[in-house]
Amino acid sequence: MLAEAVLAARSYPEEYGRIYALDSLIPLLASKQRKLAIADAFAMTRAMSDVTYKVDWLAILARYLPRQERPAVLAEAVEIARSMNSEQERQWALAVIALAFPGEERMDVFRELLTLVQSDPDHMPPAARLGREVFGILPDRVICRMLELVRRARYEDSQPPASTRLLKYVPDSLAEKAIDILRDQPSGLHNAHALGTMALHVPMRFRQKVLKLALAAGQGVVARRAILTQARLLWKERITIAELEIFRQTIADIGLDEYLNVLASGADIITQVAGAQSLDDFLTDLRTIQRWWPPSEAGV
Repeated sequence: MLAEAVLAARSYPEEYGRIYALDSLIPLLASKQRKLAIADAFAMTRAMSDVTYKVDWLAILARYLPRQERPAVLAEAVEIARSMNSEQERQWALAVIALAFPGEERMDVFRELLTLVQSDPDHMPPAARLGREVFGILPDRVICRMLELVRRARYEDSQPPASTRLLKYVPDSLAEKAIDILRDQPSGLHNAHALGTMALHVPMRFRQKVLKLALAAGQGVVARRAILTQARLLWKERITIAELEIFRQTIADIGLDEYLNVLASGADIITQVAGAQSLDDFLTDLRTIQRWWPPSEAGV
């Protein structure tokens, strides 16, 4: 099944989606196949026609490299970012590197970004204004932890680090501002991924709001897959009725071709609730229907 998924990812027609699909599979692969997939992903990235996406993926994929190989990739991404024509493009590219690159190496890029956006406060995007408000009062070590939290939420199918608990100390007014920004900018694969990842970690008073945003995100399949990934990691014991309702919401109102994509992250939940045979029966029935169901234009 994984081999088929990798072939499908490599043949995806759109370059950003092709690397995104391959990236989502890399952690699941055996060592030899994983190395080949990482090399393929970097080769695809360096061949991209859109330089802004090239910066994006160089920073994102760096997490797969040994620590000693990362500085060269960071330098490559920063050089591309600084060479962009407009200041807005340079700000966006540096922000992506600061958010996506793993480790403390990103802090110099983060400081360069802050200097750049503060030089033109009238055109500062809402997310940058919020970042300046939050990060202006924090020491570097805390900023680095917060950036790592954002990176894990946006780019990895894993449980966010323990610093997620800091979310419950965020003042309601600041949380509302962040939710408003997410509401205004719900599209994009990684925005959708971040919404889905954080939906089950935010304080209970904001959970339904963030879940609603995630389920309505422009890349709904990505957000739903991220929700079920976190559910699988969090719901270790007996699953409650409230949790099953979240599961139901997550798999409702999506196309047939998207079900396997989403349920790949929630298969363990089905097994936990109804048993392995129930999952096997469901997948058999779904594949039977897929043989005669008309093809669609489903996304990643």
